[in-house]
Amino acid sequence: MYDSLNPWLNRVAAEQNPPASPWENILGRARVGATMVNMGFKVTTAIVQPLGYLQSIEILGTKYARRGMAEFLKNPKQIWEQVKEWSPELESRRTQFDRDVKDAVDKLGNDGWTPEVMQTAFVMTGMLDMFVAVPTFYGGYLKSMETLDPGNHEAAVAYAESAVRMSQSAGGSKDLALIQGGPESRRMFTMFYSYFSVLYNLFRRSGGMLAQKGVSDLPRFAGSMALLWVLPAVFGELFAQRGPEDDEEELPWLLEQIARYPFASVVGVRDVAGGVASYLTQGRMFYDISPVVSAFEATISSLGGAVQAAGGEPMSRAALKATVEAAGYWGKLPSRQMWITGEALYDWMMGYDVTPKDLLFPRPR
Repeated sequence: MYDSLNPWLNRVAAEQNPPASPWENILGRARVGATMVNMGFKVTTAIVQPLGYLQSIEILGTKYARRGMAEFLKNPKQIWEQVKEWSPELESRRTQFDRDVKDAVDKLGNDGWTPEVMQTAFVMTGMLDMFVAVPTFYGGYLKSMETLDPGNHEAAVAYAESAVRMSQSAGGSKDLALIQGGPESRRMFTMFYSYFSVLYNLFRRSGGMLAQKGVSDLPRFAGSMALLWVLPAVFGELFAQRGPEDDEEELPWLLEQIARYPFASVVGVRDVAGGVASYLTQGRMFYDISPVVSAFEATISSLGGAVQAAGGEPMSRAALKATVEAAGYWGKLPSRQMWITGEALYDWMMGYDVTPKDLLFPRPR
């Protein structure tokens, strides 16, 4: 732990270091673009945020997690104003709940296309994250005031802030695991890892408690794994409308989601596990080492579509999609949600069956 302090302090101090080379600058632009494409105005990203409260239950316990949420739901505006007054850290969280979102917002503020508009791309996700973070804070505050250090307001605020940090991801330099820092050529391999970095810590914490207490702790450990592993693995996909397409696929789909989920908490392993799962379920190996790579793949595919169109052939829908996404990656635009909604509107105008859900969520291939 002591050896980690200097690298951590250096990263905090050098948070705004400029890219060291033109290649780093290109990778940085592609990473911001990938964040906009995959998270900007993205309904599937926003809708799963409330599941983060399962991790709050792990830290606070059922009683105070329930009380924190109940008090928040009674009067969310009043609780939010109170929490803002007590904790500047929570107030600044709306654009710092994820490392890649924070980096994107910072860079969009400097050189993005219409930055005032594009910074709103993460507001929906940020607000739903606050729906988790604020009740977590308030539940932690109540727990400290009533049981840990009764009547000590400052200690309660400190405990509440630590409960949020331990249960929810954040994008500030002080909040990142060591593996999430470094230059762009390193950060590209840990994109969208903030949530799973916290999950890894919680897995280790729960396993350590089991090792310390022994067999008598197995019931608590089983409940912990249900909160941290089984429930988010299944309901995260269902909320995002990525469930099985027919009844025969339900059990294999369920087992696949549960088997894959914990591997997402380890950088490198998560990519291999995803590739193996795609081979077992689809018969083809899809190995996506970083979303940054998709920026270059989309660019190459769009160029192929342009050559196709120049030769007098109609551009395929796949090539058109690649062109739209390439524009999103390099223009820092939320092109994936634009494509989902635009494609559904086009198909509706052409007379195909389209449901309201298709305007928001990707359709099966």
